Amino acid sequence: MAYNSEKFDQQTADLENLRIELGNTEAALDKLQKLLPNDSIQNLLLIINQKMSDGISPQRMSSLIAGMSKDAKCTEAALAKRIVIHTPVSQAKNGSISFYRGLITITAKGSPTVNEDGNPEAWFDPLKPVTASFTLPGGETQEASGLLPLYHTVVVQNKEYRFTIISERRSFADITVQSCDL
Repeated sequence: MAYNSEKFDQQTADLENLRIELGNTEAALDKLQKLLPNDSIQNLLLIINQKMSDGISPQRMSSLIAGMSKDAKCTEAALAKRIVIHTPVSQAKNGSISFYRGLITITAKGSPTVNEDGNPEAWFDPLKPVTASFTLPGGETQEASGLLPLYHTVVVQNKEYRFTIISERRSFADITVQSCDL
């Protein structure tokens, strides 16, 4: 077989170009792998996407995350109050409570319990979802819904308020809040 110098030179140049292309591809792949989220960040992205589909704005989530610090300093004792969970058949007129001298006001509503005759009672059914409304300074309202216990966090200025709502006696729920510096 005859030696073809021109063909050899062309194949050598092609090989060198392929090596350069492979190096560039590996560098691009490495860069993309560094950008891909790990499992923790993927879980966080799932939560963010769910909250966005629930109607929470990306700006609000961004400001909450930006306000967080590694070492949250929280009050040791949580404040606790009892609230009436309103139902469509309850007669209670004033079921709101306030924390921190009226800074945050909370109301709650739920589904009525049904008696053995199938009639609704005035008190809420703790086995059904409850909706709590948190009214902040300026009139902004945030809602948290779900089965009890229910957890919700409110950020006002440089404070984070962590609320827990648990079922108590019939018709009532207990709300505790802990205040943390951001």
